[in-house]
Amino acid sequence: MKLALFDIDGTLTDSTDVDDFCMTETFQHFLGNNVECDWESVSHVTDPVIVRETVERTTGSPCTEEQYAEIKQHFLSLLAEKARTEPERFSAVPGAHAFLEILAARGVVIGLGTGSWKASAEIKLNTAGFNFSNYFFAHADLSNSRAGIASNVFAQATAHHGKLPSQWYYFGDGSWDLKTMKQLDWPFIGVDVQENEKLQSLGAKQVIHNYNHIQVEDLFSF
Repeated sequence: MKLALFDIDGTLTDSTDVDDFCMTETFQHFLGNNVECDWESVSHVTDPVIVRETVERTTGSPCTEEQYAEIKQHFLSLLAEKARTEPERFSAVPGAHAFLEILAARGVVIGLGTGSWKASAEIKLNTAGFNFSNYFFAHADLSNSRAGIASNVFAQATAHHGKLPSQWYYFGDGSWDLKTMKQLDWPFIGVDVQENEKLQSLGAKQVIHNYNHIQVEDLFSF
């Protein structure tokens, strides 16, 4: 079994900006305009941890379950509204659809691991036109950490196929993705849609700008 795992925002869907916008707008709605939305400063870059730690940092008090639920619902409603009115902000990364089809045709197992809530991830994937029903899927409703989410996808694929993958790669766009893969000691392919070379500066060895010219045979042996 060969396995390809993908983050979603900035990796399969070019939706990082709209996701950040909706989260920032949500925090400002509940916490005021002085809220600092710095994802790099949280302990885990996943929606639940971002919410809880931003609330505590801004208010000085732990986030209550009621606050958490209200913030989550407001964010999801705003994201869904943006998907209806501005679907172009959820477009697929160039070549992503074709690349996933090629992987599946070559028998490579596909997994999705995202720091977003499940409902948020589904809005983005559906709006970008991805049919992900046959993919292994883990999200921030299952784990607060990126490592836990990626490991969950890996475990799902292993359990389903009854064996460990012989080869695997994780595709991600964030510094936290690279950090997590270093922690897990997994092969990492950076996706730099914005072409800002941030991942290269952090030590990523393989970085692509889109999926148009990547060859499956350069990654996996068949």
